[in-house]
Amino acid sequence: MSEIRRDPITTRWVAIAPEIIDDLSFFPSLREDDSASSCPFCPGNEALTPASLWTDRMEAERPDEWHVRVFPNRTPILQTEVAENPQGKGVFDFMNGLGAHEVVVHGREHTSHLSEFTRGQIAAGLRAYRDRMADLSGDRRLHYVMVHYDRGRRAGAALAHPYSQIVATPKVPAAVEEELNGARSYYLIKERCVFCDVLTEELRMGTRMVVENEFYAAFCPFASRSPYEVWLLPKMHQSDYTSQTDTQLEHLAETVQSIATKIDSVLGEPALHMALHSSPNLKAKSDNWRSVPQDFHWHMEFIPRVLERAAFEWGIGFHINPVAPEKAAQALRTPH
Repeated sequence: MSEIRRDPITTRWVAIAPEIIDDLSFFPSLREDDSASSCPFCPGNEALTPASLWTDRMEAERPDEWHVRVFPNRTPILQTEVAENPQGKGVFDFMNGLGAHEVVVHGREHTSHLSEFTRGQIAAGLRAYRDRMADLSGDRRLHYVMVHYDRGRRAGAALAHPYSQIVATPKVPAAVEEELNGARSYYLIKERCVFCDVLTEELRMGTRMVVENEFYAAFCPFASRSPYEVWLLPKMHQSDYTSQTDTQLEHLAETVQSIATKIDSVLGEPALHMALHSSPNLKAKSDNWRSVPQDFHWHMEFIPRVLERAAFEWGIGFHINPVAPEKAAQALRTPH
């Protein structure tokens, strides 16, 4: 059984999950050129995975086909079936590996990329995120639901077939908590959302903007941690991604497609991380996050893996980015 442990120095929570080594039996090859015949995510191989929790059917006349399917990870990091059971031994705090771990399979093509998806395929994946995040947030024990998409072995993807992962945890991850604390501190001083203020300034200046439409905007952050890092935000203040309507998600799909296409055009289909940061589960501990609906702003972060991180950056978390975000944004805006 996995375990969640608290670092007594940084207070960061870490999942210790030795069971995931069994992924080697689920994914017999970690090569990116895995054949579709042996891929558990390809159509016709559905029996190789747990039963679907969510599917999006393609056409009424072909009810056996799907754009997107979601199912529990076969070797989950965390599980809903266990009790939290917090314990302590001296300065060390830990608990059972409570949570959830799901896989979102995108599309039927084995080696397609996000930039190659149709807008409808991307919208289906975004609806899957919304619906599964909303369902998991119904469990008051789960304080946060995170979504991440990884492409390429350098980004941690185990298979060539495009997929995302949804992980629900009983604690808010350190990176998100850092954003929440920063947003709350800003709000207590200015009574405004810091994300809204940043977006207003980025739209006014334009030098770091990448793409925008009626509902969403994307830019290279002023203090980008990595070359060609892109953040996508809704123009209207919204703290919770699950509040998106189907119509809004269609526009979001357009924006995501544009970002992915631009990144691939400039960088040649690099390994890629995408992380969705949304509000914590307010049903769990609303008193702790009373101002979140006003001060936090959900967003998506796209981080191409174009550099190997040095020990300096890994050791102290001080990022070094050799590409100015203004230059990166200009390259991404240029038609290709």
